[in-house]
Amino acid sequence: MRYPSRNGLAVPVQELGFEVVQWKRRETSRHHLQFDRTDYMHTPLHRVFRGLLSRVVDMRIEDHNDLHKRYFSPIMPSNTQMIDCIEEYYSENGTIDVVREKKTHETYQLGYDTWQNIKSQYGNGNEIQEVFRPRTLRTT
Repeated sequence: MRYPSRNGLAVPVQELGFEVVQWKRRETSRHHLQFDRTDYMHTPLHRVFRGLLSRVVDMRIEDHNDLHKRYFSPIMPSNTQMIDCIEEYYSENGTIDVVREKKTHETYQLGYDTWQNIKSQYGNGNEIQEVFRPRTLRTT
């Protein structure tokens, strides 16, 4: 089953019956609401959107594994939706906090000038439409 989304964004895991927990070594892992990783590594916009602190949650390892067994990746939002989500985060927080891809318990702040440069590369934001990549559910 495809991971559900609303207005182009993956729904919070709590709406699927999973719990968000505080990070604890060897008991929890980070879930990026927009997955699979390979779908979001092509451009700076995609990487920032996927790693945006509000789009990453800590879950129990067992729950995280179960989630990925039940659901395959959500439809990729358009560039406009990604930009709007990042802009909303910036307007609420005054920063753009991004989770590091390799060390997922570290974040960095994306500078405003860097964000403006990334955003300016997308014109009206309609270059990428929804992407459907059929996948099989994992059985292990």
